[in-house]
Amino acid sequence: MIKHTFFDKCNTIIENSEYNTGLNPVAELNVGETLSRILIYFDIEPLRNMVKNGEINVLNLKHIIKMTNCGNINLPFSNKIINGCKEKERASSFNVIAFKLPYKFDEGTGFDYNGDYTKESFKKVSKDGSNWFNAQNGMEWDEHGVYFNNTLKNDYENKFRKTDESVIIGEQHFDYGNENLEIDVTEYINHIITNNKEFNGIGLSFAPSYEIDTVDDRFVSFFTNHTNTFFLPYLETINVEKITDNRTNFHIGCNNKLYFFVTDNGEYINLDKLPKCTVNNKEYEVKQNGKGVYYIDIKLSSIDVEPETILYDVWSDIVLNGEIINDVEMEFVVLPFDKRVSLGKKNKTEKVYPQLSNINNSENLKIGEVRNVIVDFIKEYSYGKKIIPSFSEYRLYVKENDREIDVFDFQAIDRFNDEHSFIIDTNSLVPNSYHIDIRIKRESNVEYFENVLEFNVVSNVTKFYI
Repeated sequence: MIKHTFFDKCNTIIENSEYNTGLNPVAELNVGETLSRILIYFDIEPLRNMVKNGEINVLNLKHIIKMTNCGNINLPFSNKIINGCKEKERASSFNVIAFKLPYKFDEGTGFDYNGDYTKESFKKVSKDGSNWFNAQNGMEWDEHGVYFNNTLKNDYENKFRKTDESVIIGEQHFDYGNENLEIDVTEYINHIITNNKEFNGIGLSFAPSYEIDTVDDRFVSFFTNHTNTFFLPYLETINVEKITDNRTNFHIGCNNKLYFFVTDNGEYINLDKLPKCTVNNKEYEVKQNGKGVYYIDIKLSSIDVEPETILYDVWSDIVLNGEIINDVEMEFVVLPFDKRVSLGKKNKTEKVYPQLSNINNSENLKIGEVRNVIVDFIKEYSYGKKIIPSFSEYRLYVKENDREIDVFDFQAIDRFNDEHSFIIDTNSLVPNSYHIDIRIKRESNVEYFENVLEFNVVSNVTKFYI
């Protein structure tokens, strides 16, 4: 599972200024004569509810803040803009830190900063909402600039190790200055989800040493939630625990997983509690990987069982909506270790091609649709014979002229006992045309299949592409 939680608020606050720039499509970090910081907010309640409902396991979640660098669009080496009557250069060789916000902030309705902050004439000037001094009208920050005195400096010098005590929650190094912002905030987000803590948002700033030591005007800028481009900022949440069911390829001497799925009319549902699982008179610990998905880790040796033996995994103590359900017995064949490895003569690698279903090529999907894309790997000239690669991944991207822009970089495809599949959730996408590549590994070969599927996500309101 990959989920994008788009920003609801984003504002640049400027040192010692009451002006608000909450509606600006660009957020800037500045040092030198003008110092600024970025405030961001997104709604984590859907993630919290997914964890509470057992749809995802918080221990398997990774969270990354992603913002597209304005200097990385078409003009990657452009490093100067006109700042009023002055030039300021794009920063390079610096660190950006992410820190907790002590209060919720109002984004505000300002656009321009009434000074030398922007290069254009004033479009909309406002002092309402968040700024250097206030989180909201009538609510001051404890320290101007959120944490401007020594809080960030002291925390940074102590390397912000403890979630409860630290203000700083993540950091990223920029070499050239045109890199996209990608800060890992996994520990912090998972902490507030599991402990039911209040989330007020996150601040971004240059590292304290860079703010203090830099005299010349420097900047780095990112698209905000008010951009009219494809490059909306978001929190990317990845479930790093993928489904890999070994029921049809269970080998002696290897780590295997056996899964047990619970569905109602095709929808995954949770049991009242974890069931029990017994294999060959031994009970194994049952774990959960998502809503209605249960599994065990199991490794057998030739001492435990003879190869080519049929074994049964019995799932018991199954309770659903207060009702006790009869035990469920499933089976699998224990394959010898040498069926997994190649000994002696090298095997001939046969050509395969991926076949995707459940989204038609060039199909229009409305925002809100969720599709389970099934992937079959078909042996060439075999009339539909399927193979199972050692691993398979998919990549989702958009095209802009000759460039390919990743939406999801290569992610593992879930492997069930009878199919491979992954989820396309249009709630994590913006209206555009999308493309999918597939990558598989067999023996020592890594094979790429480009543009195996194209589809469009359309707006429910306009039904046009953006």
